[in-house]
Formats: sequence, structure tokens, C-alpha cells
Amino acid sequence: MTRTDPFDRLRHALSAVFRTSAPRGEESSGPSDSSGDLSLLEQDLDASFAEVEADLRMSRDLLVLERLLLVLHRRVPVTAVRKSPVEGTGRISFANGTAVIAATRPAGSLSHLAVAVVRGRVLLESARAVDDGVEMIFALKDGRHFTAYAIGLDQED
Repeated sequence: MTRTDPFDRLRHALSAVFRTSAPRGEESSGPSDSSGDLSLLEQDLDASFAEVEADLRMSRDLLVLERLLLVLHRRVPVTAVRKSPVEGTGRISFANGTAVIAATRPAGSLSHLAVAVVRGRVLLESARAVDDGVEMIFALKDGRHFTAYAIGLDQED
């Protein structure tokens, strides 16, 4: 069995649980130590789900980055920063209808961006993919910068 395909790994792990035939032409090795099988099953499932999650996260981040690059190149201003349905995050809305769910480090600092939007024009200055989302750097009216991390797209209310 090839260990690089996450779905083959998941199929193999599930076949061990349900004692079905081995996937894709593998021969069953007969009875074995069930505690060892369970440990291998847990490792296989963890690894498979981690790979799938990483693939999905990369796809999501690329989509978010694509939308933010349009905002950046067209110099679309931020229109609002609101509470989002996800705790510890906020919704950043742009004038063209683009909206992202974002977080800050430390958490809870999006209120600073909200105040800056009320005080004057705020533009996205840069956007780049990082390990856990898309880093956004905003240029504030007074020359300062603000950093937030887009973790997904949202829609306007």
C-alpha cells in the first residue's frame, strides 16, 4: 500500500477497524495484536486527517489571498470592522463587498482597527500567506500600521 495517498491510508485504517478485506489488492495478514492495530489505526487516522486539513487550509488561504490582492491592487478602503460569529475574531468589510473573518495577536485588538476606520480612510497595504492564515497589513490615516490575520472569507450582512 502506498502511504502517500491520504484516502488509501484512511481506507486501510478503516478496514482494520471493521475487519474487512485490505484495500486495493493487499492481502490480509491474518490475526494480529489488536492493541498494536489500534495504535497504528490512530496514527494513520491522525496523519490522514492532518494531511487533508492542510490541503483544505492551503486552498482556503489561496482563495482568501486572491480576493485580498484584488482589494489591495484596487486600493479598496475598509468600510467596517464588526463582531463575527466566531469568538475571538471579527469581520472586516471592504467597500467592494469583500468581507473576511480576521483575528489579531494578541486576540481582541481588532477594536483598534475599528476606531481607525471611524477616524479616517484605512487601506490594505499588503497581504501574504503565512502558516495559519493570510497576514494583512493595513495603512492607517495617521501613518501607523495594523496587522491582522484573515482566516476565511465571509459575506456582508
